[in-house]
Amino acid sequence: MGTKGQSNQSIMSDQIIFTQLQQLPDALKKEVMDFIGFLLEKHRASSQPTGTPKQPKKGKATNTELEEAIKIVQAGCDMSSFGGL
Repeated sequence: MGTKGQSNQSIMSDQIIFTQLQQLPDALKKEVMDFIGFLLEKHRASSQPTGTPKQPKKGKATNTELEEAIKIVQAGCDMSSFGGL
């Protein structure tokens, strides 16, 4: 689990998050995925160089990504399916 160069502490955090996520009811898993999407967008926006116009994401694309992530969680995946989050 994890990506190359990922610290043991980071891998442990991923495992703890995933374990806790598995314990949530489906409705709360959706809220978690919504919040993760928000954090990713916030991070992308803050990491863009100044003066670069922000590319807004369409709501459907975001919802589709979240629905796919929820399906993965429900199927019982490891954190590597989330790109090392």
